This record gives sequence, structure tokens and C-alpha cells, in this order.
Amino acid sequence: LNGIRITDLAENFTVSPDGDDWNETEGLYGSVERTKVRSKLRTVTLPMMQSSVQLNAIETLRIGGLNANAGPFPFWIKNLDGEYTLAGRAWIKNIGDLVVGRDGGSRTVTLRVYVDAGFEGR
Repeated sequence: LNGIRITDLAENFTVSPDGDDWNETEGLYGSVERTKVRSKLRTVTLPMMQSSVQLNAIETLRIGGLNANAGPFPFWIKNLDGEYTLAGRAWIKNIGDLVVGRDGGSRTVTLRVYVDAGFEGR
């Protein structure tokens, strides 16, 4: 994300498409037509270790976005087995609440990503 290499994940990240793959339309006499929806928007959730220096850098980007309308930021992600790669532009939607206590826990960073290129599958 904008050159920040994200490795301090507390657990697996998730990438969810925004919306359905198909749009169905029913005609006057019961015929149904479907059209593939080419949504390029994804929601990416990154559960980060709360003590991560990377989380501090992402928070700095978020504040820049709020104060100076910075963004979208270049974004690229892949899983370690190489079966998923996504490149695009990301906005920081929100960062989860800080948990104060004996255990550090995690904070979830939620991004909205416009996909410029991607491989989703084997």
C-alpha cells in the first residue's frame, strides 16, 4: 500500500468483490436475461498486529487522506502460494478500534480497492 510492505498480519487477509457477478432482468412474459457485472471494486480487510510499525504508517496515510484529500494509493497484494494477485488503487475506508489491555490484539484495516489488474484463482 503506497510502498508499505504489509507483513504484520494477525491472521489471513480477505478480499471480497462488491456486488454480484450477474445482473438478472425479467422480461414481460417471464423470460430472464442475465448480464455479467464487471465490478472492479473490492473490499480488502487486513487484520494487523496492533503493535505493528506498518500500522502506524497506514494510519499516517489515512490521516493524510482525511486532512489533505490524499489518495487513492497504489496497492498490490498477493498470497504466498501465488494463487491470488491483485493490483490497483486503494482508499483507506477505516481502521478498527484500538484495544487497550494485557494482550495487544489486532486492528483491522479496511480498504476499498479499484482493481486495475488481478488474478483470482488457480
